[in-house]
Amino acid sequence: MSTDPPAPSHDFRPFVFHYSMRLYDSVVPPALRRFLKLLLFEISPDVPVSLTDAWRDASLNTVFWIAGSLTFIMGFVVVALWSAIVGTLYGTDTRRIYFLNDWVNILNYTVLCPLFIGFGAVLIATTVQGWAKLKTLRSPGPDGEKQARGRRHMFVILLVTLCAALFGNAHFMAENLNVAIYPRVYWFMEGARPDGSRVLGAFAFYYGFLNFCLILFSILVAATFISQFRLLLQIGATLDRSSKELTLSTDMLRARLTTFTQSYLAGKLVVAAYMANALAWKTSQRQHSPNLVIYGSILTLFGVVFLSLPRYYIELLWFRLRFTRRSNTDPVPDYEDLRPLEIEFVGGSWKPRVVAGAMDAIIISGFITTFW
Repeated sequence: MSTDPPAPSHDFRPFVFHYSMRLYDSVVPPALRRFLKLLLFEISPDVPVSLTDAWRDASLNTVFWIAGSLTFIMGFVVVALWSAIVGTLYGTDTRRIYFLNDWVNILNYTVLCPLFIGFGAVLIATTVQGWAKLKTLRSPGPDGEKQARGRRHMFVILLVTLCAALFGNAHFMAENLNVAIYPRVYWFMEGARPDGSRVLGAFAFYYGFLNFCLILFSILVAATFISQFRLLLQIGATLDRSSKELTLSTDMLRARLTTFTQSYLAGKLVVAAYMANALAWKTSQRQHSPNLVIYGSILTLFGVVFLSLPRYYIELLWFRLRFTRRSNTDPVPDYEDLRPLEIEFVGGSWKPRVVAGAMDAIIISGFITTFW
């Protein structure tokens, strides 16, 4: 657009995002920008229509409680029973960490894992349910070409996700055998040989499978959020092209973005639970493992920077479009928060602005100083 409006100044985060986008456009060459867009967003597929139909009537309460309950059963109930059978539930051997003494994993399997899996499932459900409504804001294209491209993208994203989960879990299990990181033998291991090397049995393979499922689902949640961001980029391009004929009002746009606000709120809660998980995991290590450092880096990038980008992008673009549509005598429009004041969410009505602000102030901002 030819006219560059002033950046919103009442909130420093859109202000920073505004100038970051301008700096990115002016410094990064167009070819590199196209490559980064392809790498980050174009591999993420559209949500299939059949999947949208299957989730259309799913209750967010049901999704949350089923996902959280299954995680609690697989993570705590099965582990507690199995450790009781093999004799590692409790004991007096100082060289071993028994399950009832492992407060980190008890906290993970009773609270944190059910929370981030439950809200992660809600994020996926809200994205699927709101996909059709969000697509109405996007310019239509050749359906056949999009369907073929979507199938290719789906295959690529599933392959990358599976490989990443397998590699991450293999590396995580290898770290558990490292005496320098974990000096004591854990409850899921059979024991240690005279030379100090550790022995893994069936229980350890279940523990590895459990963590593989958690990693795999976590990557799928991140991929779902990126897919929604990709759709918002397309919506933004449509709004930009049709700015002169645009008949949308702020209230109409806010209503159509309700499901995005639900997934955004779920994302905030997921990241907060993951950050608590990372802080608890940190206390169990004698020295920081590579996996922990990578995990903390991803959470810092995703939780502090990337999670809010879709919201700032669409709000800032809407602000710029309203600025260009005004007449010369009209005042500069206010920068408007497109999140509703109240939405239906897990358990009833939530105030997304209040909850997101609390997560930013208490958990997400505190993670940076505490973890690093």
